[in-house]
Amino acid sequence: MKKIEAIIKPFKLDEVREALSEIGVEGLTVTEVRVSSDCRHANVFVTKMTKATDQDIEDILEGIGRASGFLRSRLAKAMDLRRCPELHFEYDYNVQRASDLTALIDSVQPAEPESDG
Repeated sequence: MKKIEAIIKPFKLDEVREALSEIGVEGLTVTEVRVSSDCRHANVFVTKMTKATDQDIEDILEGIGRASGFLRSRLAKAMDLRRCPELHFEYDYNVQRASDLTALIDSVQPAEPESDG
């Protein structure tokens, strides 16, 4: 299972970008790949390193959905396995949450020290 995850993630980084740029979805990063114990399914988590609106996320997932058969066939050729896992794509909100938290922390001004005078 770890072997499959190790193969899918770097493959996806290049192949997803290339395939999706052809249909207008760009700027994605694959953050995690989880393969089921029977190796029939792989959850591929993607994110956009810039802030994404709900519409952006919907468009990303729709674009990936349209390209998933193509991506799976390219993955099957790249892997030496009897069965290529079915790919399921999910948006990873962790990068966006981290960015929002950083902005919130940066917006807080340090308290002025009280003087004893």
